[in-house]
Amino acid sequence: MKTLKGLWVIFLLTGSIVLVYGQNPRLPKKPEKNKRYETVSLADKITGDFMLGNVGFFNGLFLSSKLTAGYTVFPRVALGGGFKLFYNEFQVPAQANPRFFDYGTLLYGRAHVYGGFYIQGEYSFMTYDNVPPQIFDPTRDPVLRTQVNSPALGVGYLSGMDKWTFGAQILYLFNEMSRDIQGSIVEYWFGATYNF
Repeated sequence: MKTLKGLWVIFLLTGSIVLVYGQNPRLPKKPEKNKRYETVSLADKITGDFMLGNVGFFNGLFLSSKLTAGYTVFPRVALGGGFKLFYNEFQVPAQANPRFFDYGTLLYGRAHVYGGFYIQGEYSFMTYDNVPPQIFDPTRDPVLRTQVNSPALGVGYLSGMDKWTFGAQILYLFNEMSRDIQGSIVEYWFGATYNF
């Protein structure tokens, strides 16, 4: 009698496990014959930007560029990093024109919002060249290199077909020192984007 009860318990447990396994949608099921599953390659998830920005020709020459690469972690969301370069040359009457070359790296997160619009958050690790002393203390000499980390948040718009799109973005700088050195509270960029 005990043997019969033991067999019934084993039978009920086995049946319960089979039913739970068969009904659980999270567990993998056998693929149907002749059915193809879409796979996304690693190359299809890579995204990139080449942008020019902060252009100015009044009282000097101001140019900057930004090169980024990212990875689409979710549909319509990408994370990545890149490099920024700034070149500033000021016209000073009766003096040699001072030139500043600033550079740095950045990390960013980007998400599509609606249509071609997206939001982007950035964190930059910048090194500024020959910071004018009046920004900090008029009695000091110019600083040769100054490192400033700066968060930024903004919006962008992309338009185009297939993998390549063209557009613009504007980012608000939260760090006051970055705003003082760059002479603006925002960075604006125009350029080409791949695969986003």
